[in-house]
Amino acid sequence: TQIVGETKVVKVIESNLVEEVIEVEPNIAYVTKSGNQYSITPFKAGEATIKISSKDKSVSATYSLTSKNVAPTIKSNLLDSYDLITKNNKEISFEVEGTNNVYTWYISDKVDGEYKVLATTTEPKYNIDPKLDLNGKYIKCGIKNDGNAEIFTKATKLNVTESTVVD
Repeated sequence: TQIVGETKVVKVIESNLVEEVIEVEPNIAYVTKSGNQYSITPFKAGEATIKISSKDKSVSATYSLTSKNVAPTIKSNLLDSYDLITKNNKEISFEVEGTNNVYTWYISDKVDGEYKVLATTTEPKYNIDPKLDLNGKYIKCGIKNDGNAEIFTKATKLNVTESTVVD
């Protein structure tokens, strides 16, 4: 099993593979050649067959590839609360590890209430528009990638106030 994003080098024993054709089915990895070595870098989780054949298909080598995403792990969480001023957008974020993560932001009226999907992002940050009715609401983020269960940040409270500064 290979981790998505990590490169593994495979040496081809067959010496007749000059002017070869490289096929990856399904297409979940990049394969490059240097001398008699092939570098395999999966960009997606899954199972694939890598076939390296001579142009005339008389000689071929076949390799199996199983790749998986690194499970998401929260390195730093959301703050306990965020203070927002109605005239300014605010970006909230946290640090996470993992590969090919998808971030689903949820909102609720209560910390332990029913959460509804607010947005989905490809990065562990979200730009909050305080003009929306968010005062006193709770927001949290679910992190998931292919092959691993969704994990959640802690819920954070949003405090929205009017600006006291005159424009």
